[in-house]
Amino acid sequence: MGAVAVAVREGRVRVRVDAVLVALGVLVGLAAVLRFATLSNQSFWIDESLTAHRTTGSFYDMLAAVHRPAEAEPPLYFFLVWPWARVFGRDEFGLRSLSAVFGVLTVPVAFAIGKTLVNRWVGLVVAAFVAVSPVMIWFSQEARSYALFILLSAVSFLFFVRLLESPRAFNYVGWSVASSLALVTHYFALFPLIGEAAWVLWRWRLRETLLAVGGIGVTGLAISPIALYQKRHGATSWLPATPFGRRLHWVGQEFVTGVEHPTHDLTLAVGIVCVCAVALVIASGRSRPRYAATVGLAVAAVAIGIPLLGAAVGQDYVFDRYFLAAWIPLAVAVASIVAVPRWSAAGFVVAALICGAFLYYDHAIATTKRLQRDDWRHIPRVLGRPNQPRAVVITPWWQEKPLSWYEPCLRKMPGPRVVGEVDSVVYLRSYSLVRITRQLQPGPPFRMIRRSPSWWVTVTRFRAPRPTVVSPSALLRSAPDPSAQVYFEPRRAGRAPPAGGPCG
Repeated sequence: MGAVAVAVREGRVRVRVDAVLVALGVLVGLAAVLRFATLSNQSFWIDESLTAHRTTGSFYDMLAAVHRPAEAEPPLYFFLVWPWARVFGRDEFGLRSLSAVFGVLTVPVAFAIGKTLVNRWVGLVVAAFVAVSPVMIWFSQEARSYALFILLSAVSFLFFVRLLESPRAFNYVGWSVASSLALVTHYFALFPLIGEAAWVLWRWRLRETLLAVGGIGVTGLAISPIALYQKRHGATSWLPATPFGRRLHWVGQEFVTGVEHPTHDLTLAVGIVCVCAVALVIASGRSRPRYAATVGLAVAAVAIGIPLLGAAVGQDYVFDRYFLAAWIPLAVAVASIVAVPRWSAAGFVVAALICGAFLYYDHAIATTKRLQRDDWRHIPRVLGRPNQPRAVVITPWWQEKPLSWYEPCLRKMPGPRVVGEVDSVVYLRSYSLVRITRQLQPGPPFRMIRRSPSWWVTVTRFRAPRPTVVSPSALLRSAPDPSAQVYFEPRRAGRAPPAGGPCG
């Protein structure tokens, strides 16, 4: 049934408006505005620059890049973003718009989950949470696989809760296909699937469930060589460099605020409100809301608990964005309070307060540079156009990827070169994995002409009165950190090449 129904009775035309579906349409529109309106406001950061670089070559080059140590994800998202980039472009808006579409589509899926488990009002509250959540918006504006991971995990969860209601073949097939696609998008889709599969095995027929799980298992076996290759080549070796407690704290912080270091952190307050809401649902005695909260909590507990157990035995892959599949099940548990008659009014107030906190952080992220992604497209403006060849020392070296996207003429310096300028770009954010304690000192005849410190990077420029031969080894000896690398940029005449384009 649509949002508006027209009935003709006794010669009179009556128009009935379905308020819930109209509200859902408003939420979908709001989700689209919140995602698309600021889609290109921030530059690509390092992970997104990897995606951007992957889309510049052939489809085969893109497939080969998935096997490189820098990647730690299965290939489905890259299969989709490569043709998407050729239609909508490789700039920030074009490349991220695919994730924004996935993010908007997640809203009606969230509504369907709440409606199936309890009723349409719960579905509407879950949809509202998804529409305005800072973390949902953040990953809907990122050119990586996470928005697709959230969407497919939500579709899998939807078919799972439909299976709990009716073990029809269509629901088995839908759950198996959606789960398989989620697994080919992100490896951590496996963990909520374990909880869902165990529940379905306990509730329904063994034969059909084993067939559905078997399809997911075949998919897992198909991508296991990629996963093992990426693990062997250190795709996640950077994780232990950040203390486990700090990463665990980031999970709760990012689930509420969307960022790891928010201003005016309301994580604890929102968390207490959510815990109290779920406790009231569980204690209410109302079977349907309590059942929905139990399902959501159980799936989320397995999705988060298994990686935590893995970390306890030495397999540490705990990172905030890897747990995103648990977000919507948790949102369902909280939203179920509006279906408890005794607490429904208070439940809607709680939902409004949570959405208000979410909108506060949406505005803060959109207007506060410190909360946004690294502003790499600003660095070429700080460095200026090279009127003579220059060396650029980047610390740590892996931050070369986003800078080279916006400065396409940058190349690794293979040996001594004649340069008139030496520039130092030092990355300072807390998850840079290195601690910078000093600045580059290239020595005479170079002298510092400008230092541009900011909250996330320090750019220092040195210039010589005449072109001078410099070698990478000499510059690295005076570099701020052993993780530095030296790059060369030739003299460039005319207009600067476009981001990601060929060197002009």
